[in-house]
Amino acid sequence: MNKQPEKPTVHYDASKGAHIYEGFKALVYPIDHTSEWVSNTKMVTTSKVIRHDVKSGEFETMNTIYKPMEED
Repeated sequence: MNKQPEKPTVHYDASKGAHIYEGFKALVYPIDHTSEWVSNTKMVTTSKVIRHDVKSGEFETMNTIYKPMEED
């Protein structure tokens, strides 16, 4: 059986607002994204959202799992 690699988990700053809708790209402020293409200092556009738990704020894109974190 062909097992899918585990997706990285990234936290985003929920206190700065976010635009997350299943089937579309999300706009969030990442905190600890490991990609060299992400600065973690400004809003980013994710790949397409495939799952979104509105209650918890957690969502999954084609490449990553995002979890909200309130910044002080």
